[in-house]
Amino acid sequence: AVELEIMCPIRLQNLSEIDVDRDLVRSHSGRKASVNLFIPGERTKNGEDIELELPKQSVALIDLYLSKYRNQLIHPEHRGKGPMYLFPRSDGTAKTGKNLAAAICTDMERELGTKFNIHLFRHLGCFLYLKSHPGQIDVMRRVLGHRDGNTTRRFYAFVEQSDAFGLFDEHVLRIRGDALRPRRKPVAIRKDSKQ
Repeated sequence: AVELEIMCPIRLQNLSEIDVDRDLVRSHSGRKASVNLFIPGERTKNGEDIELELPKQSVALIDLYLSKYRNQLIHPEHRGKGPMYLFPRSDGTAKTGKNLAAAICTDMERELGTKFNIHLFRHLGCFLYLKSHPGQIDVMRRVLGHRDGNTTRRFYAFVEQSDAFGLFDEHVLRIRGDALRPRRKPVAIRKDSKQ
């Protein structure tokens, strides 16, 4: 769940309801398959499809989890019945968003030593991306699934503004430094000197 939220910060309800057979679309069987996460618009907050190819490292982690750990979360009498939710409860049904968030936040606090809110994955990912890529707020609008770009700008414009001022300040300081740097006088070559 943490890997998915880091790589594709989707909303909690969509994360908790991922059905392995329906939402993880493989190009073919085997390790070299590309895997897309596909959640149709009727199941998203903004009504738009979520479709993205998952990185190979994320797929490897998901496959390890599916092969070794997922079934241990389900009581034996419920295994293999109904949809195959990525994050199941003991009866095989999808874990509620609230319970999944609580489990993630408990683990994050244990590992990081700080309180963590599940929505912070979206904020942190956007903040870090925009710090490294000023001016690309539309990329984050698409990643976050905001239909209206003003929503993204309202929440994250401060990142771009502070970075814009930082870039501007660097530019001014570079000009100032160039202007204050002592200039060397050109060395006059005497006509009678041998070259």
